[in-house]
Amino acid sequence: MNTFMQCFNFLGIFVMVALCGAQWKVNSQLTAANTQLDKTRVEQVSTLAEQTKTLTDDATDLADLHEKLTIDEAAVSDAQAKLKAIGGDLDRVTLERDQLKAALEKWSAAVAQRDAALKQQAADLQKDDADRNAAIAKYNDLVGKYNALVAKDSGK
Repeated sequence: MNTFMQCFNFLGIFVMVALCGAQWKVNSQLTAANTQLDKTRVEQVSTLAEQTKTLTDDATDLADLHEKLTIDEAAVSDAQAKLKAIGGDLDRVTLERDQLKAALEKWSAAVAQRDAALKQQAADLQKDDADRNAAIAKYNDLVGKYNALVAKDSGK
């Protein structure tokens, strides 16, 4: 009987070693996944901060350019009025006006292109936020399952 109990205890020890090894492996994998998710979160926060700063800077530049455009448009109007009052050369005035219009159209196209890029960046930020939130939800679900498993195993 004593030999039987020793063999039974010996087998029980092997079973416990196997269970501890399996638990250690699962814990290692979860820790690695958690570390990777934290790293990804930190990278996304950094990227988001950089993109936010870029958007803020671009918005400031846009406001400055709009102000300059207003000033330039006023200057063009004044110049045209002075040229008409003075009775300057019509060809020279027409050429100058056409050049200013071309520059204004080119600038307006550049502003429109930059506005489109800003909108695209905002959409990308929203997508990144959604992706991050989905990853966090998956992680939380995994942790919940893990906790349930641990609770189930510890209850046995």
